[in-house]
Amino acid sequence: MAKQTSVAALGIFDGVHRGHQELLRQAQSLAEELGAAPMAVTFDPHPQALLRPESAPKLLQTLHSRVTHLHHYGAVRVDVIPFTPDFAALEPEAFLESICDGQANVMGIVVGVDFRFGKGRSGDAQTISQFAEKRGIAVRVVDEVMYEGIAVRSTAVRSALASNDLITVTGLLGHHWSLTGSVVRGKQLGRQLGWPTANIAHGNALAMPMPGVYAGWAEGPFGRRMAAVSIGTNPTVSEGNPVTFEAYLLDFDADIYDTELTVGIAAHIRGTERFSSLDALKARIAEDVTETRQLMAGTLWENVS
Repeated sequence: MAKQTSVAALGIFDGVHRGHQELLRQAQSLAEELGAAPMAVTFDPHPQALLRPESAPKLLQTLHSRVTHLHHYGAVRVDVIPFTPDFAALEPEAFLESICDGQANVMGIVVGVDFRFGKGRSGDAQTISQFAEKRGIAVRVVDEVMYEGIAVRSTAVRSALASNDLITVTGLLGHHWSLTGSVVRGKQLGRQLGWPTANIAHGNALAMPMPGVYAGWAEGPFGRRMAAVSIGTNPTVSEGNPVTFEAYLLDFDADIYDTELTVGIAAHIRGTERFSSLDALKARIAEDVTETRQLMAGTLWENVS
């Protein structure tokens, strides 16, 4: 039985934004032409975390979420290559050999026009084309994707996220920004107030929206629910609290501790506020939930992915 051949889309794929999605579409198209399977080759950790840790960006998603999105957008197979000092030191041709001579049986490569790789980032699309020509491998180089006059890049998504421009974030990503994590026990203040929230574990390595309250959604074993999402330190309760990421699931009441949830952010409702009393906070949460229901009942629900 012949080994399955592959068309490999290469990239870091942080966020799996519209540009990455175009790479995957082109990989699917080329794979159909060649009778192969589309795959994605990504790297972990982010190369800058190894090469320039002082300037390494906060990531838009966890590795697990990245792989999930790559499959969602068409990759039949996803290979995660450890980005080690030895791998970073490979000359461009050795870099490509390490990918093409593995189990994937690569017969096609798809990359973005600005893709750089190998020692000193000395390899580019032309390097790939020359390497591929010698081996009879097909190559597609994909032009930069634009959205509303903005070049679709992970850096642009991070910039929009940092300024809470969620319309641009969603536009660049082609889906809502989301966070996946386990539900952990917090101070259970929400339950005391009558609005029990799911406290989602998160690290400090992810780029996140600014503190505040958002309309969004949550997805888990129960399916998908609208959710009012709070990011912040709960200043009404006390000072110096760690930043929490909490979601109140609308029309839902069940014990979901230790369950893995994906929570998406669709629209900003308000910034973090300090209330004069817990009763005032409770009343404002009720308004947040009403506004979430109104917002998510419209077109914001369409970009869930």
